[in-house]
Amino acid sequence: MIILLADGSNAILLSGAPGSYARYPKWMHTFENQLSLDFRTKQSNALLLYTDDGGIQGNFFSLTITNKKLQLDFRITIIK
Repeated sequence: MIILLADGSNAILLSGAPGSYARYPKWMHTFENQLSLDFRTKQSNALLLYTDDGGIQGNFFSLTITNKKLQLDFRITIIK
């Protein structure tokens, strides 16, 4: 799998071996964030992206390929 980051300058190549992943520093969330990914794979099932709040509110989002379809799952808790 090849993943290109938002600016296109830093590409990573993952071998597809079980447990292969890339980890990045904590992303500082703001009111309006934007994330852009370009990817290419032959896998019909894969985890592409996952992030969570460390269990504080149970917030997370994950981007997966499931049965050859892109799937986004998320939970966002709004504190009033």
